[in-house]
Amino acid sequence: MRKSSEDIPGFYQWDFKDIVSTLPDRINMIEIGSYVGKSAVAWAEAFEQAGKNYSIYCVEAFTGIGTAGRASVMTPELEAFLNTLVCTAEEQEQRFIDNTKGWDNIRYEKNIFSADWEMADMYEDYNVLWYDANHSEQSVTTAIDYWKDKVDTMVIDCYDSIHPETMAAIDKSGLDFRLFEYNKGTKGIAVFG
Repeated sequence: MRKSSEDIPGFYQWDFKDIVSTLPDRINMIEIGSYVGKSAVAWAEAFEQAGKNYSIYCVEAFTGIGTAGRASVMTPELEAFLNTLVCTAEEQEQRFIDNTKGWDNIRYEKNIFSADWEMADMYEDYNVLWYDANHSEQSVTTAIDYWKDKVDTMVIDCYDSIHPETMAAIDKSGLDFRLFEYNKGTKGIAVFG
């Protein structure tokens, strides 16, 4: 039996319906940054609800999730929640496998995306990018530069005040995009194309 995205622990509960309505009927998505598969399953649910023919190819480093890099000021509730997401590299990959089991249109590769990355599948097959990996300005810029001529639509998560480096990379790209906001206006998704 397949898990729903609501049953998979993660940072957000995405609702991609508005974005999916702007996409073609045939979706070959490449997802860079899959964590434990929650977003891949959320995309698959939205594609199925919209009657889209789809496949999702996920690329994730599976390095594990620790406590380094957290904000220095956080509520006890937030810290407790973040602690539930901590896992080793092996646990992260196994969670991804368990969470996407039964979603036959979701495949994955353990790899790290970079400017010189070579895809297992040819990029001509992909028409949509979902990027939710490293949110540093350089990493987001690398993703935009790599994919802007390879896919019809780029969807980049975290265009919001919590991720100023993502915003800077998108703004400096000079490319036109639409902003989709959710989660009470604190979460933004930039859609190019």
